[in-house]
Amino acid sequence: MRTSSSIALILSSLFMLGCSTNGSRQESFEELVERNCAIRMEQELKKQEQYKSQRAGTIAIRRFSKDYAEIDVKTMRNGHLDLMTYSVELGSATDMQGEVINKIISIIAARYEDQFNWESSRLKRIVRLSTAQQEREALHSFLMKEFFSDDQKPSTK
Repeated sequence: MRTSSSIALILSSLFMLGCSTNGSRQESFEELVERNCAIRMEQELKKQEQYKSQRAGTIAIRRFSKDYAEIDVKTMRNGHLDLMTYSVELGSATDMQGEVINKIISIIAARYEDQFNWESSRLKRIVRLSTAQQEREALHSFLMKEFFSDDQKPSTK
C-alpha cells in the first residue's frame, strides 16, 4: 500500500519530466518514450540493412583434380546475384586440397575482415568463424573438414 509521501514523490517525479526548474518545457514522458522508440527502430533498421548488404552466398568446388580445381562463389549483395569462378592450380605445392582451402580463405578474407557466420551442412548449424591471422590455422582445419571430410567430397557451402 502506498503512503501519501510515496504518491507525492511519484507525482513530483512525473512533474519534473514535464517542466524544468526555469519554467521551460521539457519532453513529456510520452514524447520521451516515442523518441526512444524511434531511435531504437532506426538502429534496428540500420542493422538489418548492414546484414543484408553483407550477406554471403554459397561456395562450391565445381571441378577438382590432382592439379587443378575451380571454385564457384555465388553472392547476394543489395539484391543482386553475382557468380564468380576462381581457378586453383597446384603449381609447386604438393597438396591440392590445401591449395583449394587457402583460396577459399582468401576469398572469405577479402569480404570479411574478422568474424563471419558459416552455415555448416556437416554440423547442421551456424558457426562463428574468424579470418584473423592468428585464427587462420583453425579456419583452415575447419574448412578442410567442411569440404573434404569423408561424408562431403567435395562439398558445397
